Amino acid sequence: MKKTCLLFVLGLCIVTVAYFLLIRRYIPEIHPLPSVGLAVLGGASALALFGAISNLIQGLSDKIVLARAAKSSPLSDGKRAAAIGRIDSSGLATITAPFSGRDCLAYEYEVYELIVMRSGRSPSTTSKKLHCSGFGLIPSRIRTNQGEIRILGFPLIDEFPKDFTESPEDRARAEAFIAQTKFHNIKKNFGSIFSEFDDLFRDADGAVQKDLGEPVTIQERHRLTEIIVPRGSDVCAIGVYSRRDNALIAKTAALPIRLIPGNAAEAERRLRKTGFAQIAIALIFFLAINGVFAFLYHSFQKRLYDIPESEHWAIILKSADARDFEKLEMLFKNGVNPDATDSQSRTLLQTTRDNEVARLLLRFGANPNVEDPATLETPVFEAARTGDLQRIMVLIDGGANVNAGSPLPWKHTPIDEAIRTGQSEAIQILLKAGATDPRVTAANGRPIAPYGGEELAVCRQYLRAIQKQDKTTLKSLTTARYEYFFDDIDFHVWKAAYPITIETFEGYTIDTAATVQFRGKRADGRDSEWIYQLEKQPDGWKIHQTWPLTGEGFEILWR
Repeated sequence: MKKTCLLFVLGLCIVTVAYFLLIRRYIPEIHPLPSVGLAVLGGASALALFGAISNLIQGLSDKIVLARAAKSSPLSDGKRAAAIGRIDSSGLATITAPFSGRDCLAYEYEVYELIVMRSGRSPSTTSKKLHCSGFGLIPSRIRTNQGEIRILGFPLIDEFPKDFTESPEDRARAEAFIAQTKFHNIKKNFGSIFSEFDDLFRDADGAVQKDLGEPVTIQERHRLTEIIVPRGSDVCAIGVYSRRDNALIAKTAALPIRLIPGNAAEAERRLRKTGFAQIAIALIFFLAINGVFAFLYHSFQKRLYDIPESEHWAIILKSADARDFEKLEMLFKNGVNPDATDSQSRTLLQTTRDNEVARLLLRFGANPNVEDPATLETPVFEAARTGDLQRIMVLIDGGANVNAGSPLPWKHTPIDEAIRTGQSEAIQILLKAGATDPRVTAANGRPIAPYGGEELAVCRQYLRAIQKQDKTTLKSLTTARYEYFFDDIDFHVWKAAYPITIETFEGYTIDTAATVQFRGKRADGRDSEWIYQLEKQPDGWKIHQTWPLTGEGFEILWR
């Protein structure tokens, strides 16, 4: 088996290198790193097709072997042969399936779970995480027209029905089995995988028990499958005949014995169906991958600048990723749109993290105030939020509006985001560029009353309303920007983030606005510090904006 695996890896490397050289020769515009990925896919598709064709040829050969066995032709030592008849144990040994508890001659089981993976806005993918698997076989023989023929080595039994263990009794039986079974963890000793499977498929006495992987406590998310070969089943076994052992054996672990339920006609039908299904899947994979290569080849044969608007994004992204500024300039000078968008309607200025690329885009007319389709924020919002000082200055130099407002989830500005995340240097840069600071400070206001006055009283009412889950009061204490905000809030989260009482405070006020900064204890006893921005309205002070200053409050509300 090790030799077969090494040959497969060597073949994959050779075909992958061939694909890579072809890609670099005929589609040189593709970056070398993606070229490697495409070459690996190409090599895998070619080998998958080759393997499917080989299996189909093997299936046709096995069909001939089955026909000979059906005619009771003599078996030749060392040649591939078939045994057709009823299978039973060779002696008094018994074995039961570990999950269902059924009496059988052979079994195969798996315990796994399906892991759903999500990445941003991309579609979710599901992968199989295998915890443990096992194989069991007692010495068995098949009564054929040529006499009794033994089975030496665990056969492939994938053509038998696969049962999904669902009942509580079976799952309890499975848990008990796993608890008392010693497993061989091949992950910790990967080199042993070859010897384990070689021993499995080429066993010399016909008795096999292999339990591989790691024990696991059965839970609802786990899936349990089991395949068994019942006693007295009509089967067709295909392998290499050993006259000395009067048995079918596996000449190599890469070509084990195959056990198929039913008579010769049923076995031929299953082999034909499996072979053509494998060919169809491999051919679709091969044509899809190579169709992509053909499409890329014809696409890149077009003149560099003779490209439709829909392809502008991809070509400038490629040059930007390579930091090929000279090519980017040539593209923009020849009519490529610097505001070309991707499939999510975002421009390169919104997605790139390279400030030099951003500077070049702005120099050639990219819109610095383009809104994100999801958040309706302009690029300066993210820069202010994360404290990316260089990006802020690049955007300001390119004409970014530092007072741009986004209505989601309320009308806020870049400086609001910088205040909310504690980016003091970003705040100063935005102020120098003309941003309006909503806060009232000692420089432009007067201190609130020593006891807090009406301004602090509103803050206290707001905190009490949160703890009481009083949406009506919350709405009455806030400005119109919060009109619909409280309809679907999670009070459990809010009560954990906001302080219960105010212990210390500082604030400044003018006739129309006030800023109050206070600290208090949350329900868990930890400090929580906030800034509340208030507006004076005809019916009193209203809360217009809140910013958590301690990291815990921010993390609870926005995680």
